[in-house]
Amino acid sequence: MLKFHRHAGWLVVVLLTLHMAVALSAQSKGIDPTQLAKAKASDAESQLLVGRAYEKKQNYTQAAFWIRKAAESGNAESQYKLGYLYSAGHGVAQNNKLAAVWWRKAADQGNANAQSSLGLAYINGDGVPTDFAEAAFWLQRSAEQGDAHGQALLSMLYEVGWGVPQDDALAVFWVRKAAEQGDLAAQEHLLLLLKK
Repeated sequence: MLKFHRHAGWLVVVLLTLHMAVALSAQSKGIDPTQLAKAKASDAESQLLVGRAYEKKQNYTQAAFWIRKAAESGNAESQYKLGYLYSAGHGVAQNNKLAAVWWRKAADQGNANAQSSLGLAYINGDGVPTDFAEAAFWLQRSAEQGDAHGQALLSMLYEVGWGVPQDDALAVFWVRKAAEQGDLAAQEHLLLLLKK
């Protein structure tokens, strides 16, 4: 029994040393050890933050691992981000269909970035069939939440009449909203529309 206690104490020292080494390693990589501990305990917000930290370090495999965990728990921002990772092929095999699946999950929860990304996917036929009416639906939802990208894309649909009736006034209205947020391409496009 005495030998066990002596070895148990040694085991505690080894485990503490190992824990500190892992924490220092995470910290040296710019990963907050407290955040990492919460992520390992299945806290979705922490999983997203850890994933973003790995993404900043361009460690996309670890970024995708943690962001997927948060996305699978239903976190809308993580679902949007995972869709982006699939679209770009960062940390996962590039797959537009899976990008659209994750964007749809986030878009259904009201995530404006996911709504505009899904709208663009429907315009381009990336992972979903080309469908301008569906694109307009998602872009309208995004634009109404103030997403500049969604506003600029919705403006384009009104300008050419894809999925919505052609309407120059609404094209100007939405591109102006995007331009007012500092979107340089929207500012240039607004000038062109106003010259018509």
